[in-house]
Amino acid sequence: MGIFIIVIAIFLLAGILIYTYGFRKNQNANTNNITEAVVGPVKDLMTETKKNEPAPQYNFNEQVEANRQLDEEDLRKISLAFVERFGSYSNQSNYSNFEDLKIFMSEKMKAWSDNYIVELKKSAGDASVYYGITTFAVSGEVKKFDDAAGVAQILVATQRRESGADSSVTNVYTQNISLDFVKVKNEWKVDAAYWEKK
Repeated sequence: MGIFIIVIAIFLLAGILIYTYGFRKNQNANTNNITEAVVGPVKDLMTETKKNEPAPQYNFNEQVEANRQLDEEDLRKISLAFVERFGSYSNQSNYSNFEDLKIFMSEKMKAWSDNYIVELKKSAGDASVYYGITTFAVSGEVKKFDDAAGVAQILVATQRRESGADSSVTNVYTQNISLDFVKVKNEWKVDAAYWEKK
């Protein structure tokens, strides 16, 4: 009798294992079928789209780019980058930001920059006590662009952060700046910069 019960138990256990294995196999097959039904058409669509689309071509011709005339959108983007560097300086960096930007300045602006650095150094006081301003360009608007006359004006909205020796104390404010451009030997140069009063 004991042997009979053991044999029955073995058969039951084997039946349960076979049923469980078969159920899981069917479930995985169904899942794969559903996944293939959903993903397959998407894959086919993406493959078909890629086949029909021409491969992107990136050709950079240095000579062509050098001779390309800047338009007002180019000047707007240049203004954003110029203003961020122009408006960010500290008394411990020796106001190098102005020197770095001279390549983009007209002769008139370069002369103004040299005089302004002298004034800043005079008013800075003790250089061992840190003072600096960081400027972020938020947006730019073309107010005037006359390629034939060689003049343009871009208004840039900025957010500025003023910091002192105590870095935990900062003064954040918004301030606009207007840039005047002139064309010098077929190149656009910043001829003047005017910060609006806070």
